[in-house]
Amino acid sequence: KPTLILSAVGDFSPDEILCAVNTEVRQFLSEISERNDNMENEIPPRCEIWASAPCPLPLMPEGLSLLVEKNEESNWLKTATATFQEWGLLMQSSMLNADEIAELRCLVDKAITETHQMISNFRPNIKLGQDVFSFKEIASRSQERFDLRLLETDAIRFVERHVMKRLDVAALLEEVLGSVE
Repeated sequence: KPTLILSAVGDFSPDEILCAVNTEVRQFLSEISERNDNMENEIPPRCEIWASAPCPLPLMPEGLSLLVEKNEESNWLKTATATFQEWGLLMQSSMLNADEIAELRCLVDKAITETHQMISNFRPNIKLGQDVFSFKEIASRSQERFDLRLLETDAIRFVERHVMKRLDVAALLEEVLGSVE
């Protein structure tokens, strides 16, 4: 099977990347087609495109920030609530210090490892990305996209202790959701 691997790193817009990929793939398929003109009953080549971005693609108008900083002159709760209601998320710097972030990262990595090991031990024949399966710990958006539900883990207890108990977080959740329970 013909294979074309493209790699690009730089300051490109999503549209520029798609245009460049489209041009390269068309050229590649044209060359294959020319080589196969002499072959009868040849099945035309199929193309599968996988994209990966080392940074988030823009999901909102340029210039808008989801970072809602606290300062004495701003009404943080009002601004944070409006941002969350408009975009479904917001960013808050200084929620956790560097050591707490590192600790949380280790706890999440541990939960991922334990869940993967559990799947491997109890369902060794599952082909991740191919087979349909159901576990209470995993929510699947598609066969190749999984979200780990932390449920009763050290990571969720860490978040409850270091994030959910903060008065600003509780106030925001109550404002947005109507209740923190």
